Amino acid sequence: MYDSKSKFSIFVGLEWANIKHDVCVQIGDSDKRSFKVISHTPESIDTWLNELHKTAKGNIAVAVELTKGPTVYALQKYKYKINLTYALGQLKDNVT
Repeated sequence: MYDSKSKFSIFVGLEWANIKHDVCVQIGDSDKRSFKVISHTPESIDTWLNELHKTAKGNIAVAVELTKGPTVYALQKYKYKINLTYALGQLKDNVT
């Protein structure tokens, strides 16, 4: 379901870790959220994002606490699909 009022059809919060990532997904303007754990491998991230993109039928917004590293680089590969938003505290630390 794509909400025409928003440029994103899916919103994702990604909690990074060395072994696995916890993700929270909210579709469009729904107030329902789903939760999933994905392993910290390029293949797992690729499979998960491709499945998510099939559901999205539009742009995906991903909020992640990192500004660099393997997870961010893996997500940037999908720039045509997703828009990365970084945690404000992390951005502040990088700027100051």
